[in-house]
Amino acid sequence: MAQQSQPPVAKILDSLQQRLSGPGASWLTLGDVLAQLDELGTHSADGRPWTEVVREAHQQLGHGSVSLGHLQKVRRVRNFVRKVLETEGRPFSDSEIAAAQVSALEVAERLHSLDPELGKTALLDCIRARKKFVDLQREYDDYVERHPDRLPRKQTTWLKKRKSTAVSDDAALVEKIILAQPEVFVGMSMAVLRTFDPGKSSPFLKATDFGFRISGPHEERTLGVEVIADLSSTSKSPVAWIAQLEFQSGFFDHYWAFTRADAATVGGFSALMSELRINRIGLLRLLGDQTEVVRHPSSGSPVPDRRDFLKTK
Repeated sequence: MAQQSQPPVAKILDSLQQRLSGPGASWLTLGDVLAQLDELGTHSADGRPWTEVVREAHQQLGHGSVSLGHLQKVRRVRNFVRKVLETEGRPFSDSEIAAAQVSALEVAERLHSLDPELGKTALLDCIRARKKFVDLQREYDDYVERHPDRLPRKQTTWLKKRKSTAVSDDAALVEKIILAQPEVFVGMSMAVLRTFDPGKSSPFLKATDFGFRISGPHEERTLGVEVIADLSSTSKSPVAWIAQLEFQSGFFDHYWAFTRADAATVGGFSALMSELRINRIGLLRLLGDQTEVVRHPSSGSPVPDRRDFLKTK
């Protein structure tokens, strides 16, 4: 009797197990497996999206939980990378591609949608020079500022609304919160609070919403505040938010993130910060007129220390 051939889905998932190495699969491995499954259709036989199937297999193989959002991202980034490299005839090995930072490649993909040549260059820099997310995100933000007409209308409207909201609605609220509890945010009773625009003080600080110079009886300290309306937004992953906050915090004596996200989301975000050993950033949840300090920052100088780059005069 002839041996029955293995069903395609089972064969692909078996290949996932074979390609796992070390503590888990690289993002490229997961992306390639999803691409293979996508060729069989949009869903499994029992109606589940392939991301759910791969997440379950990943966990059953003893490699921990992986979020559906991450799997959707690696699928999209993998398809972008494979397509561009194939078009350009670039002979990079899988190990070279997998070593690139997936969050940086995601920014390269967004840049490619606005300017294909710049996006292609960004992609190659991610692979050849291991370009990091924070550096590429800064380039993307600068490009968008110079070429707002390249953005889709919906995204342009969202960006304008975000900037307008930050200036008109958030500014007074943030100042009120700091003035009410200065010892919480800067560790001293303040004599004078002076605001400044971080984006005008340093070209690296366009992502920080508010800057404050606080004068006490014997010293001055700087405080940076980023207001994040929705930590669960699909436009940026929690790890990407944390990378941005960590980079920005190096320019200030104290740095806080304020958010209106729900308790479960904020709790998960705080836990991820602990897991990644991000200790100098405070986390505060906005609850209408009330506030909840979710995470107190540790004291000490930032590492690396970028405070010399901050010009507030």
